[in-house]
Parts: sequence; C-alpha cells; structure tokens
Amino acid sequence: MLPLTPCLLSLVLLVSPALLTPSATRKLQQTTKHEQDSIKVVISEGCAYTWKFVWWRRRRLCCPERTSGEAGEGGVRPPGRNVTGAGGSCCTSESKGAGCSIKPGTDECPNECSDQGRCEDGKCVCFPGYSGPDCSESSCPENCSDKGKCVNGRCECDPGFTGPDCSQTSCPDNCSDKGRCVNGRCECDSGFTGPSCADKSCPGNCNRRGRCVNGQCVCNPGFTGPDCSKKACPNDCNNRGRCENGKCVCDGGFTGADCSEIACPGNCNNKGRCVKGQCVCNPGFTGTDCSKKACPDDCNNRGRCVNGKCVCDGGFTGADCSEIACPGNCNNRGRCVNGQCVCNPGFTGTDCSKKACPDDCNNRGRCVNGKCVCDSGFTGADCSEIACPGNCNNRGRCVNGQCVCNPGFTGPDCSKKACPDDCNNRGRCVNGKCVCDGGFTGADCSEIACPGNCNNRGRCVNGQCICEDGFTGEDCSERTCPNDCSDQGRCVNGRCECNSGFTGEDCSQNSCPDNCNNRGQCVDGKCVCREGFTGQDCSEIACPDNCSNNGKCVNGKCVCSVGFGGPNCATQVCPNNCSNRGRCMRGRCVCRRGFTGKDCSQCQEGMTGPDCDMAMSGVSQLRAQNITDTSVTLVWSPPSVQYETYYITFTSQKEGDQQITLQVEGHLTTFIQTGLAAGQKYSVTIVGELNGRRGTESMTEFMTLISGPTNLRVVKTTSTTAVVQWEPSQGDIDRYRLTISPREGAGRTREMTVGPGENSAHIQQLEAGRMYDIILVAEKGLSRSQPATTQAVPDTISS
Repeated sequence: MLPLTPCLLSLVLLVSPALLTPSATRKLQQTTKHEQDSIKVVISEGCAYTWKFVWWRRRRLCCPERTSGEAGEGGVRPPGRNVTGAGGSCCTSESKGAGCSIKPGTDECPNECSDQGRCEDGKCVCFPGYSGPDCSESSCPENCSDKGKCVNGRCECDPGFTGPDCSQTSCPDNCSDKGRCVNGRCECDSGFTGPSCADKSCPGNCNRRGRCVNGQCVCNPGFTGPDCSKKACPNDCNNRGRCENGKCVCDGGFTGADCSEIACPGNCNNKGRCVKGQCVCNPGFTGTDCSKKACPDDCNNRGRCVNGKCVCDGGFTGADCSEIACPGNCNNRGRCVNGQCVCNPGFTGTDCSKKACPDDCNNRGRCVNGKCVCDSGFTGADCSEIACPGNCNNRGRCVNGQCVCNPGFTGPDCSKKACPDDCNNRGRCVNGKCVCDGGFTGADCSEIACPGNCNNRGRCVNGQCICEDGFTGEDCSERTCPNDCSDQGRCVNGRCECNSGFTGEDCSQNSCPDNCNNRGQCVDGKCVCREGFTGQDCSEIACPDNCSNNGKCVNGKCVCSVGFGGPNCATQVCPNNCSNRGRCMRGRCVCRRGFTGKDCSQCQEGMTGPDCDMAMSGVSQLRAQNITDTSVTLVWSPPSVQYETYYITFTSQKEGDQQITLQVEGHLTTFIQTGLAAGQKYSVTIVGELNGRRGTESMTEFMTLISGPTNLRVVKTTSTTAVVQWEPSQGDIDRYRLTISPREGAGRTREMTVGPGENSAHIQQLEAGRMYDIILVAEKGLSRSQPATTQAVPDTISS
C-alpha cells in the first residue's frame, strides 16, 4: 500500500473510516466507541512531520500537537500559536480537550468530556445530541418532550405518545395497521372502523339506526335493510301486505298495523271497531259497516228508524217511541203523561190548545182567548170585583164599585177633567183648565194677573211681569237691546242704533271708517286690513312689505325713496344704476376701471373719452422762443386728446404772487405773451380742459431779456473822439457794454464798460473820418438786453 500523506489521509478518513489500516510507515491507532455515531481516531507518526490527528463526530481533523513546521493542510497549525479547537485548529501543549478548554492538572472534566463537549470550571457543557457528566451519552430529541425516557439516544415514549421526540399523540393499537393516526385519533381505511380501526365497518355506518357487528348492520327496531336505511313494518306485515316507509299496506281483506286482522266492510266507516271481520259499531251507529245511524232502543218496535231518529207509529211518541201519544202532542203547551195532556199554566183543553182564564172567571163571566168577559156588575181579570160606572173610563180604579179617579179627573165615572185646586174659587173649570176671573191667573187661578199676560214674553209674579231676555216693559211688549246699547246708542225694536263712532250689537265697539270697506276687520276702532289692503279704512291697495319703510305706496305700487328699489323698496340701489359703468353693491357703485363718481358717470382724474380710457395728458415739447424783455412765444406739441380750452399761467419767480392766467382755444399750438417784466425769470404752465375737467399740467421756465437802452445817439465828435448818449434801461442792470467796431479797413473792435447809472460815454482813440458801428447793450449777470445801435464818424482833420 502506498504511503498516505496527511492531506490525502484527511480526505480518506472523511470518506470512509474503514480505509485506516496499519502500514510500514504509519501507525494507526483506532479507538471506536459505539455510542451513537461518534468515532475517535488518533493518527500519529505520519508524513514528513510528526502530527497527531483526532477525528470526532463533527468530522474535523485536529492536530493536538506538532513538533516542527508551518501550518499544515486543513487549517492545522503548529504548537505555540493562538489557536482554538472549537474553530477546527489545534491546541497547544498547555491545553487539550474539545475547544482546548482543559488545562492539564487544573479543572479537568470527566473523560475529557468524551470529546463531545467543552470543559467549563470542571464541568462538561455537551454538544447538541450528547448528554451525561462526561457527554458520553447520546441525548434524545427535545428531551422526548417530557413524554418518555431517553435510552441510547432514542425516546421510549410513554403510553399514548409516539414519534422521534414523543411529541405526537399515539393511536390505539397503532390503528391496527388499517388506518392512519391523526392527533391521537385513527382515521380508518375504507371498510374499517372503531377507535383502533379493528372493526369492519358497515354500509353507511348503519345510518345511525343500528349497530355494526362484524361488518353487518344489526338494525334498531323499526329499521331494516343492509344499511338500516329503510323503516321496518311490524311483523313484516304478516305476509298479508307490503311495507312502505315503515307502514303496512295490507292486502284486501286484511287490516291492522301488521295486517294480522281480518278487515271489516268499509273499515266500519270509522264508526266502530272491527272484531274478527265484523263491525262492532259505536253507540248511535248500526249496519254491517256501521254506516247507518241507530235509534234508541230500536224505537221499541213502535216505529221505524230514519237517520237515527224514531218515526213512531200512531198513538206512540218519545225519542224511542216508548210513550203513549197525546192529542196534538198537547200543541207544545203541556206534557203528555200516559196519553193525557198536562197543560202549561195559561192553557187548557184536552190538547192544551185553549188559553185558560184566571180562576175560571169566578163563574162571573166567560173565558174568551184566555181573558174573562165578566158578567154585568162584575169586573177584574178574574171577574172577582164589583164593577164601577163606565169602568171609571180608564181614568181611575174601581174600589168596591166606586171610582177612585186618577189625578186630573173627577166625576162618578171619572169622565171629567179636574182643575188644580178647583181654581181656588177664582174661576171655572173647563175641560180640566181654569178659566180665571178677571185679575187672576195661573193654572189654578191663584196668582194675580199681569197686564197683557206679559204678552207671553215673560212670567207674571205677583201681578208684575218678569220679562224674558230680549223683552221689557210692563207687559213685556217691548224688545230690549244688548247691554242697553252700552249707553252709546238707542234701542229700536230690539236693535241698537249706535251713535257715531260706535258699532256692534250693543254699540260697545269703536267703529272704523267706512266699516273698513269690507277689506278688513275693525278692532278697537281701527281697521286691521286683509292682506293686500291698507289705509285707515282699508280702501288703499297695500304694497309689498309696506315698501320696507323706504318709500311710499301709490295704488299698490311702491314709489321708492332715493337709494332704494325693488317691488318692496328693500333693495338698496345705486344712482343712475351706476351709469352702466360699474356694479351696485349695498347701494354703492363699484365703478369699472377708469370711471368714478357716485354713479360712475365721471372719468377718473386724468382720464377722458366715452370709456374713460383716454389719458388727459399734457402738451409735450413745451418751450419758450423769441424771448424779449417784455414778450415770449410759447410753442408746444398737442396731446392725443383734443381739449376745448388751454389755460396758460405765467408766474414771476421774483414776485410769486404775480400771476397771469390766460384762456386760449384748445386747437392752438403756439401763443405769444406780451407785457412781461424785463429781466424776470418766469415759470409757465399750460393745462387743457375738456367738459369742465382739466388734464395733466405741462411746465417750462424762461427769463425775459433785461430792458435795454434806447435812443442811442452821437452828441459830439472830434477827430479822435465821440460822445454818445442814450435813454437808460428800465429796471436793474449791472452795467452797460459798448462795442466799437470800425466799419471798413483794418482795425480792431473795442469794448468798454459803463456803469449802470450812466447815460453817456466818451469814446476815444478813434480815427478821423472813419465810420464806426457803435452797439450798446445793458447787462445783468449773464443776460444782455436788446442792442441799441448808431454810427459815429470822427471829425476830419483839416489841412
């Protein structure tokens, strides 16, 4: 056999431990403990290095010690390195055991935990699957779920439990191998049943109408069939009929719940019972099938039975014809006793057909239809009483032959009507009524009479009339008025004619003008008009909501006050409906852009045009031209809007209160103003006006020329000089400036300054006979006046 290198040996050992055999170059010491799947293999003296390998159940190679060299294959490291057995590397010489946790001589664990755990403080902490003080015992899954004991790594479950970890509930007899166990209950295969599936099942489980015995149904009483689904019949109908839904349908001639009895005709018509094929009829019925009604005692052979009643032969009667009959059956006015009528009270005769009279009329009369017709001189229901004259005319009672009359009647026969108290001797009785003597009255003439008998409109009390309501006067002949017209009118024939201002049945109400014209009701003298009418007399047609107190009502229509509108003047309106240039909100116009005013009829400031969309701009390029000491010419470009008028205002800046305002036509583009002060600075404004509204103002400034000297003249000349004189300027100046220029030929122009108070100047150094142009201006600041000019010719020198 070829030598095995450590790497190859590791691979071979992982594949099969059986390949480890002795060889010349390697000694193998194999120790096997048959405890579960744990195998411990120690390999020594191999390869070029001296190694020891340990293979335990986790299939890892560990090198407990190494004499030389670097780390070998499989993660094996040399001694002295910081390695841990738990990671699959080798322990040092100072440690041993699983996880290199055991240090020799200290805290050693039993049997080095059998290499199936780590040692902590002298106690083994076993790897999963092992247990025991030295981890030598294989543990069971889930510790057998506390439902069994662990034996050699396998659970021996307690009765009633099963499974690798005893967590499952077991079934009786393991379901007899005829079903499967689900949660401790057998779900039996088809054809088997019972808690352990040991019994053969029956069809349909006998439909719960029987019990299953060896796969066959033993049905409960009343059921039959292989699965007990059918209802059984008693005694199987005794083979005298067929069984349908548990009831016997008997063959002809048989009956009973089990068809055991012989049937009777018509089943005795449910009016008797069948006994051995013969009907024993119930009381009151007879016949072979009990269809006929029976008569009592079969009518005692004294009549025939018809529909259960006896029709008796002549001379017999009674429900069973047992009695002798009476004439006319006593006409139902008595009872028949042994063929003789014993009549009811009030009846008589052999057949009780006659009405009887009381006491047989005491032999003082005859009986007719039960009433006594008494003989003359006798009366009473039984003719026992002596009669009275005329039988008292039914107006009294007869007592011993004399009439005792009823109240109101009198006379021997009570034929006359009596008067009360016999009219108190104040009148006579006529047909029961008193005709009283004069001055008396009353039903019995006991009262003193009243005038006119109060005209039947009152009652007479002691000779005075107490009139009924509505009547008055001594004889109640006059009609009264309600509340005596409340002293506000007079009573005429029972009706009040009310004074002016009053009305009502008793004139107690204040009247209303024209009776409210039948358009309302009068309440306390004031008309409460119906809807739609108004006014003191309701004669006016009302306006909606009384015009909301924002207008007056005219013929039913509201004439609204200013600022209100609508049918009832409740709506606040805007002036002129905002001229259709805005909207009305709570009586105020909210004008559209460009419009203003209470009624939006005006254009906003600076705007004009039909739609107020044209700006009232000012003139442009306003400038001053042709300025003199007293005048100026204004020039401008017109704006886009055509104004009716321009207002031009000149204001002196020296004296601000001095203004000149002029009105010119709007089509002009130029204007000349005269009469200005010389040497003054002016501001000028121009503004256009259209429809009384002014536009934007335009302004410019200018200064008038200062006033210049006038009437410049030469007053004296010599051959080299000239004297000039002038009229002084009007206004303040700083100086005069003279400019002397020779007209022709060579020469230079000279200037000379003259004080403001002077009006003449002496010009020297002139050439004789030569013409000079002399210009004189007044100056103020940088301003110059219009020049005054003249010419001077010095005198010629005579030869």
